Amino acid sequence: MRENGEKLLTVQEASRALGVTAKSVRDFIASGELRASKIGQWKIGQADLDAFVESRSARRPGLEVSLDVRVVARLDKVSALAQSIIELIQREGQTCEFSYQLTGGAGVFRLTAPPAFLGRVLNALKPYAPVANGRLAELALDRE
Repeated sequence: MRENGEKLLTVQEASRALGVTAKSVRDFIASGELRASKIGQWKIGQADLDAFVESRSARRPGLEVSLDVRVVARLDKVSALAQSIIELIQREGQTCEFSYQLTGGAGVFRLTAPPAFLGRVLNALKPYAPVANGRLAELALDRE
């Protein structure tokens, strides 16, 4: 059904589009979060559904985690590891923050990214990392 050229969705159709129950859609309507019209039954305009999704996305940013790692090694090896992390970020098309600083024979890496991607980066770092008390300690890049 269309009104003014816009597609109108039923509560069931909106619930499928949102991945929630029909009751949740009716609750969103009752609370005023989701605009709808009563035309025999509730009808939701596609533009109103899109605006609802946009407003909820803006309020709930994606979870990101930060990781700081101190790397002790020759600076050329620290730079090479940093480059491999940058390549992993680019290869996976990740939107994240990555920086590293080289100071006095050590480097400090800082990565803020979604947890799943951060886990893949940690797995890439495992061959270099001794484990101390069940946690990653300083990376030893001078291992061959």
